[in-house]
Amino acid sequence: MKTLYTRWGKELDPEHVLSEYPRPMMRRKSYVNLNGYWDYRICKEMKRRPPASYEGQILVPFSPESPLSGVNRRLGPKETLWYHRTFKNPAVSGERVLIHFGAVDQMCVVYVNGHRAGATREAIFLFL
Repeated sequence: MKTLYTRWGKELDPEHVLSEYPRPMMRRKSYVNLNGYWDYRICKEMKRRPPASYEGQILVPFSPESPLSGVNRRLGPKETLWYHRTFKNPAVSGERVLIHFGAVDQMCVVYVNGHRAGATREAIFLFL
């Protein structure tokens, strides 16, 4: 089956995916957009810990079903999708960091430096 793209999909720059600030009226001094390539792995069962390795890259913020994600695959009912990304902490010593995952489909568990930081359906986490 042939994949159809709009002109915006054809012109997509993976290094600058939806890089505009999401809420211009609430702009912060320090902001890091985490859209772009993340490592991913699809596991056949629900695991409690992140996988030891990843199978490829997915372009965030696109869902794995989307051709723009680079995965173009639907997950099965018992499969789990894991994402992995490293980034430089934008906070100055003593400041808090807010990490917001705005498009969580069903559930999200977040690990920071290998430690479980939280879990929720709409993932908004505040770290010290």
